[in-house]
Amino acid sequence: GRVWQSADSTSWMLVPSDTLDGLELVDVAATPDGYVVVGTHSSNPNEPKTSVLRSTDGLTWQEVETVEGAWAA
Repeated sequence: GRVWQSADSTSWMLVPSDTLDGLELVDVAATPDGYVVVGTHSSNPNEPKTSVLRSTDGLTWQEVETVEGAWAA
């Protein structure tokens, strides 16, 4: 997955993150505490894994939940 960050909505920076690598992002939401993304790791289509990640700053991401055998929708 790829997340882009901007402080001014004019200049954008790709956020480097090993946690997001290979994740097909489905949705993102802003919360009072930061951001949440949902996506699917599907390198093997027979063994998908839905992941929920959070970030307080949009730069550093932490996986907080996974569901084996499920596709994010």
